Amino acid sequence: MYDSSYYYIGTLGGTTTDGNIYVVWDLIGPDDTYYPDNTFEFVLTTVYTQNSGAMQPEDIGESSVMTPVSWKVAEPWSGPGDWVVANQQAWQSSVGADLLDDLADSFAQIGPRHGLTVRPTTYDQTSYRIGYGTSNEAINWGAFRNAIYNNLSRNLFYLGHGGPEGLGRDQSTTNKSILASEIAANLHTIPAGQTNKHKYRFVLLDGCSTASGPLCESFGIIHRPDVPGTNYINASVRPSAFVGWNSDQSAGFAGSINTMHVWFFQDFGYEWALGFGVEQALINARTHDNVIGYDSSDIKVFGFWGLSENTYNQQ
Repeated sequence: MYDSSYYYIGTLGGTTTDGNIYVVWDLIGPDDTYYPDNTFEFVLTTVYTQNSGAMQPEDIGESSVMTPVSWKVAEPWSGPGDWVVANQQAWQSSVGADLLDDLADSFAQIGPRHGLTVRPTTYDQTSYRIGYGTSNEAINWGAFRNAIYNNLSRNLFYLGHGGPEGLGRDQSTTNKSILASEIAANLHTIPAGQTNKHKYRFVLLDGCSTASGPLCESFGIIHRPDVPGTNYINASVRPSAFVGWNSDQSAGFAGSINTMHVWFFQDFGYEWALGFGVEQALINARTHDNVIGYDSSDIKVFGFWGLSENTYNQQ
């Protein structure tokens, strides 16, 4: 057992004769230390024996080292997933820039609707604004970064500059961007098999070419379209989905915000809240009268297409 900071607590052991393993722990560790953490990491190790009855002396050293026929370890996420919502103020000089704020704010309302926290915290439950060319820009990116790595954050909406390798306008400046490699290192998602991985449930990155690089897998989401729900069930992990663009996009033209871009994602949010899965909600949004003619063909959805607004996010 490891605590929420991944420090070793102790080990429990026992024997099962039917393959089921039941563990009850009173949160008291060695030396009567009480652990109030809201999450813990459990790493399971098994020794497999071929015999159905009691082991005989001649069995020792043979059956105890046999490789199990199959095994699986449930992921450590055991509670509801909070939200991270942020939008970069890169188009403030454009006519209609407030519409981009409105779009991000609509996603900031998803968490409170289900009793979930939204990070970084804002005084009025709006999305977190990331400065662009301001004195607070690096500070804003720092707060956004901390929110992503908070161990309770499992859902993310970001609107702003991006690219195949990360988020931000200048990805050579680490205090004004977040690279996919950094995300993977801090969430322990790449390479695979790390015991303290922090996988996300839903990620929507409304930025240029965010679906054409490793950002999807850096958040621990399967980089493959339309993964069947049974795949997640068989692996004992919660379904998850990633949405991003496979090409560069423009938030506006001729000094004005592209209103259809805003409306399309707002319409997606409306359909998603009705209970449709991510892919179907996007399909439905394309039929709304206010976005007819808007080219959203380069939007990619990876992972579980059937993930709706709050499914697989609560205990």
